[in-house]
Amino acid sequence: MAELTTIARPYAEAAFSLARERNALPQWSQMLRLAGAVVADPKVANALDNPNLDAAAKESLLLSVCGDKLDAGGRNFIRVLVEADRVTLLPTIQAAF
Repeated sequence: MAELTTIARPYAEAAFSLARERNALPQWSQMLRLAGAVVADPKVANALDNPNLDAAAKESLLLSVCGDKLDAGGRNFIRVLVEADRVTLLPTIQAAF
């Protein structure tokens, strides 16, 4: 568990810094809570673990499930996590945020 926290911490710090800079801490907290819950859902988790899905498909899945609950910054954050193969850390990132 400590290893996951260590990996997630820089992402949480980046999100916090961005949210603070934009005076949007409550909004980012809500976006991360939603995205973390989506990733933790068993059906979504199975889809994200599917080796046949490429990064674009995973990104599309998450962004479509989250819908308009993510602003441009939140969508970009999801993209970064998907491309870095760190999207499954969202619940840990949200907790550290």
